[in-house]
Amino acid sequence: MEGGVDDEVGGDGDRLSNLPENIVRHILSFLDSIDIVRASAVSRKWRYIWVSMPYLLKSLELCSIMFMDSLSLANFVSSCPHLENLRVHECSFTDDDIIEITAASLKDLSIILHERSMLFKGPTSREQTIQFGLKVVCPNLVSLKVVSLRSHKFSFQEMNSLQNVLMDFDRPDNNLDVPQCCHALSKMLKGVCNVNALKVSEVFLESRSFRWWTKPNFPWKMPNGTTSCLKYHLKIVELFNVADDKHELDLVRFFLENGYVLQKMRIFWAGNLRVNGKRIYGTENTDEFISEVMKFPRSSSNVALTFVEPESRISFYD
Repeated sequence: MEGGVDDEVGGDGDRLSNLPENIVRHILSFLDSIDIVRASAVSRKWRYIWVSMPYLLKSLELCSIMFMDSLSLANFVSSCPHLENLRVHECSFTDDDIIEITAASLKDLSIILHERSMLFKGPTSREQTIQFGLKVVCPNLVSLKVVSLRSHKFSFQEMNSLQNVLMDFDRPDNNLDVPQCCHALSKMLKGVCNVNALKVSEVFLESRSFRWWTKPNFPWKMPNGTTSCLKYHLKIVELFNVADDKHELDLVRFFLENGYVLQKMRIFWAGNLRVNGKRIYGTENTDEFISEVMKFPRSSSNVALTFVEPESRISFYD
């Protein structure tokens, strides 16, 4: 029959097999993964085409990679439409910019930034601390872990599916000041409206430099009113490296008063740390702290409070 195919699929008369490879990939991209593998049996030319399909990638771990700029990562992630699990660990970027992750299919995201990144300027390179911002737009994200973020410039958008959050801010050389810490925590609570479990590091609670300020009554401002996250969803709160500080008391009070479905709150005491002979963290007045906490009103009658000593081997990242 004129215009038909040869007896052997893939012959010269097979118009489908003779299509350019980029067009074949585009056609196959509309199929499920299992159907793409089955289609590979149709033609000898297609035998291994399923291997090169980017749409099959669902889990990816990027470790110790140097990106020329933060946009490179954004473009790469957006080219993987079925990606569900992404790890970006100890990677470096050569610009001081916003790290953006936009992926509709992503469910689990872990970002651990390098302590120091290489910044390239001209023919020479130098190592310095870069304060990257972070923007996450993942409507189906369930779990988010961010470690060693040094900037308060971050945003969570379309995160209604998010259930578990771990946020560990690292102090840059010039320290986040108290207003930035307060604003960062407030913004984070507003961006994770359905979260069930929340872990935050001590940088949200206080600034190291704040202890040497001459303004002891600097206001600790929390969000006005109760966020939907606290009222309907948040069940577990863990605060790490907590010292006997008034501002941390205010934060604990905020969670207890506004956590209507809160089931567990675990407070991990900070160990003793001295810098130039001065103790900047510690738990000298833990009994008074605990006594105050136990007096706070609670919106949830089922919340269990636990205070954990610094010797405990439980890690913030567990």
